[in-house]
Amino acid sequence: MSPNLKPLFLLSILLFASISMFAQKNDYHIENIMMSFIDMQLKIDFDLVGKHKDQAQKVNLFFIDEGLRVYKPTSIQPETDHLFQPGKGKTILWNMTEDVKRLEKTYTPILIPGDPAKYHFGPGPEVALLSLLIPGLGDYALGQTKNERIKPFIRTLGAFGFIAIGGYASRERYRGEPSYTDHGTMWSSGSWNYKFFRNDAELLIGTGVAIWVADIIWVAIRGQKNKALKKSLNSMIIEL
Repeated sequence: MSPNLKPLFLLSILLFASISMFAQKNDYHIENIMMSFIDMQLKIDFDLVGKHKDQAQKVNLFFIDEGLRVYKPTSIQPETDHLFQPGKGKTILWNMTEDVKRLEKTYTPILIPGDPAKYHFGPGPEVALLSLLIPGLGDYALGQTKNERIKPFIRTLGAFGFIAIGGYASRERYRGEPSYTDHGTMWSSGSWNYKFFRNDAELLIGTGVAIWVADIIWVAIRGQKNKALKKSLNSMIIEL
């Protein structure tokens, strides 16, 4: 292997190992959630996907408020101990008339298959270190990129692209010839000639860095949310 390629090869192995370490997956997960209201009941349709298609699993319905506190509704059908066979078209009904009087804020429903205590929401804020190395890398470790409008690789290309073009603009910048008086004294320095537009290098590099920093912050926030949800689920479930 070429000496110049060896560091890149080692870095690739390190990054792959880091993503594998952070990106733990659950044996079962929920897909294609659809919600609708029928006679004051919240109907939640979903697909239960897992690696063991012949092993039925419980699916737990929870609600999360803005403070990431976890609430467990009691008036649901089927009962909480019902086992769902993995597959498509599963349904849970929540009788809102029994529990809604206790809900005073905005709540987000989540479905958790299997044992909630063992459910892995995703890595914590430490995964932002991956985005510190390469923008967008931490997003892949977090997972759940399927429904994101701006994919992580776009942030990677955007950050590196703006920085690279900004560096190119900086190298191509030069001053024009200075102006001199009749006595040979320099009257004014030559004006700057920019490759694209005035202060192009600073603006382009700044945009790339801003995309990079924003991705680090975004990943850290999502990681912190995962950590808080895991803590709440293990210690602070409020029954409705």
